Amino acid sequence: MRGMAKDNQRRSLSQWGGPTTLAGESAQAEVFRRCFAVPPPQTLPFTHGFHPYPARMHPSVARLVLRELCTGETVLDPFAGSGTVAVESLLESRRFIGVDVSRVAILVAWARTRVWQEARCRRIESLGILLARRSSNRERDKWPSWAEPVIPWFFPHTLDEILRLREAIDEVESEDERRMLLAVLSSLLVKLSRQHSDSVTRKEPEARRFPERAAFTWFVRRCREVAGMLKELQAEVRRRGKGFHEPDLRVLDGRKLVLPKESIDAVVTSPPYPGHYDYHRQHFLREVVLWKGDHNSAASAGEIGTREGLKDRKDAPALYKKQMRDCMARWVPALRKPARVIVLIGDGVLRNAAIDSARLIREVAEDLGLTWIAAASQPRREWSADRTGDFKREHLLLLEK
Repeated sequence: MRGMAKDNQRRSLSQWGGPTTLAGESAQAEVFRRCFAVPPPQTLPFTHGFHPYPARMHPSVARLVLRELCTGETVLDPFAGSGTVAVESLLESRRFIGVDVSRVAILVAWARTRVWQEARCRRIESLGILLARRSSNRERDKWPSWAEPVIPWFFPHTLDEILRLREAIDEVESEDERRMLLAVLSSLLVKLSRQHSDSVTRKEPEARRFPERAAFTWFVRRCREVAGMLKELQAEVRRRGKGFHEPDLRVLDGRKLVLPKESIDAVVTSPPYPGHYDYHRQHFLREVVLWKGDHNSAASAGEIGTREGLKDRKDAPALYKKQMRDCMARWVPALRKPARVIVLIGDGVLRNAAIDSARLIREVAEDLGLTWIAAASQPRREWSADRTGDFKREHLLLLEK
C-alpha cells in the first residue's frame, strides 16, 4: 500500500484507513475489508523490513488472503517485487514461484526468504564487521570506470567507502554469503546517495553530507539487523513445524513466463499501477554498483505500466490493458480448478485523467475465462506533481477459475 506518513513524507506501507467500499460475495469481500484495516506501520516481522522498496504490499494483506482465500499448495506472484508474498508463502509452507523483471527485486526476495541456521546468520554479522574493517584499510588510486555513471549521485568520500565495500564483498568465498552481503549493500545505497528517496529519483541539491565512515558503520549495523531478522524467520519456521519449500525466484519478463498446465493453485500479486513508477530508474544506483556498471536494459524494456512509457500516450489505458493481458495470458492456463487470483491494484493518473485499473484488470480477467467474485476499494492520496492532495482508489480483487 502506498501513502503518506505522519511527517508528510511518502513511504512504503505508510497509508491506511478511510471508508472501504465492498462489492460481490459478502464473506470474501469482508476478508478484503480486514486487509484494508491494517494497523499503522510498526516494526515489521521477520525479514519484511529488511530492504526499502517502493509500493510494497503490506504483509498483513498477503497473510490474510493466503490463509483465508487460497487453498492448494503452489502460489504464483508474477510481479514478485521484493518478496512480500514469497515470505508469507514460505511461512505457510506453500510452494512459491515468483517472477520479476528486476534483478534487484529478485535479489531482495531471495535474501528475505533464506531459512538459515543460527550459526550462518551470525556469520553474516561477523562478515559485516570484517568487511568494514578491511574496506577502511584499502587504498585506491582511482575509481573504476564502471562507477562513472553514479559519481554525481554521491559525495566523493561516501562513494569511495561504498566501492571499497563492493570490492570486499567479491572476496567472500561463499556465493550465498556474497549475495546476502550485496543485498545488505543494496539496502543502503539510496539512503547514502543524493537521490531524494527510493520512489522519487531526482537529485537533492541540498542533500545531507554524511560523515566519514558512515557507509562502513551502516553496513555493519545492517548486517547485524538482517542477521536478527533471519534468525527470527528461521525460528518461526521451526516453531510452526511444517517445514518449508525453497522459493522458485526468476528474473524474467512476466510476458515470457512458461508454466505447465494446471500447476498453480493460487495467484497473489500486485501489478505495477499504471503511470506510478519507473522501477528501472529507482534501482539505477543499485544496478550500477551491484553489477559493476552492467545496467539491466532488459528491465527497462520489460517493465510494464511505467510512467515514462504511458505519460504522453492518448491510448495509455488501452496500452496498459494490453500489457496486462499479455502477462495474464501466460499464467491463466496454468491455474488448476478451482484456483483463486487475488490482485492488489491502484488507479493510475495520466494526462491529468484517472485510469480505473480495477475495471481494466477485471475486463482482461473475464476475457481470459476468470470469474469475478468480490472486490474492495479504499481511497489513497495522489502524489503526482499536478494532483498532489487529490485522492484515487486502491482495490483488492478476487477472481476465480
